Amino acid sequence: MLNAASVRAIGAAVKEAYPAFDAKAFEKDALRGLGAMELKARVIHIARALRPHLPPSYKKCLPILVKASRTARNAAGVDGFRAWPLVHFVEEFGLEEPAASLATLKVITEAMSAEFAVRPFLIRYPEMSLSLLKEWALDKNVHVRRLASEGTRPRLPWGQRLKVFQADPELAAPILRALRTDPELYVRKSVANHLNDFSKDHPDWLVEELRRWKEEEPDHPGVAWIIRHACRSLVKAGHQDTLALLGFGPASLRSADLRLASPRLKLGGALEISFGAEALKAGRWVVDYAIHHRKKDGRLAPKVFKWKALDVKKGERVSLVKRHSIRPISTRTYYAGEHAVEVFVNGVSAGRAPFTLKT
Repeated sequence: MLNAASVRAIGAAVKEAYPAFDAKAFEKDALRGLGAMELKARVIHIARALRPHLPPSYKKCLPILVKASRTARNAAGVDGFRAWPLVHFVEEFGLEEPAASLATLKVITEAMSAEFAVRPFLIRYPEMSLSLLKEWALDKNVHVRRLASEGTRPRLPWGQRLKVFQADPELAAPILRALRTDPELYVRKSVANHLNDFSKDHPDWLVEELRRWKEEEPDHPGVAWIIRHACRSLVKAGHQDTLALLGFGPASLRSADLRLASPRLKLGGALEISFGAEALKAGRWVVDYAIHHRKKDGRLAPKVFKWKALDVKKGERVSLVKRHSIRPISTRTYYAGEHAVEVFVNGVSAGRAPFTLKT
């Protein structure tokens, strides 16, 4: 991604759009030091390498970027990661021209999502930008509609945090409401992820909002899908109002039995977890489990994982088995010593078992 071949492709697309463009000089500038950079740094570096080889007037650059981007109207341009530097060009150099910049992002988001690039405009020009994005939520282009949601996500991974939107979910709520019945899963996934962002800061607001959605769209499968996926973090956290919203009331059970095949595990191996319980009444269960990882200071910190959702009958004995691998990964440091497994039924602990990890 974004290697020498990408730079050549970008240069060729821009040259096609702007014959005065010195593609070879651009390639020389863009390739200087590129190999040692991470992805986002490459995006920024290539965008900056473009600037001295385009017209001095920023506004005159915009139609060139549009023409160099592969969209439904232009099959010869670049798209995907190769179009990212073109999108970033607008983000970095266009903040003083918000109207022209946002109009350009609306077009080239079809080549590479402009969800990162719109954020500085939302921060500096919140009223103007939000008004436009509300219009975009009704656009016929699926990429533009998705951008309306993804661009206003308060906790977008890799993106600037939108603190004002994070503090007040009602700002972006009209966009999400407009998109909740969108025919495209691509858009509905963004809506669900956006709502899941709010679960971290406004769980009670989220539950009430989704309760209204459920009442207003009781038979819409797309809305039901959004509600389930938007609630995933709160379900893992055992948030009782969320569980009730999804139909998982307090579970009534007895004879809960959590067992590990072995109380000792070597790093790289897998835990064999078995859990059983008897249902005292019919209902819906969502069973999750947590691995309580040992930290450097000896504390145990839980990481919750999904296990199974099921309907149970009164008197039914539920028996579940799970293998959970504990292998070295780049995002976690494992420490030897006591860890634990804990099982939750409808958000309430139903058993805990310790094990010793050897590293």
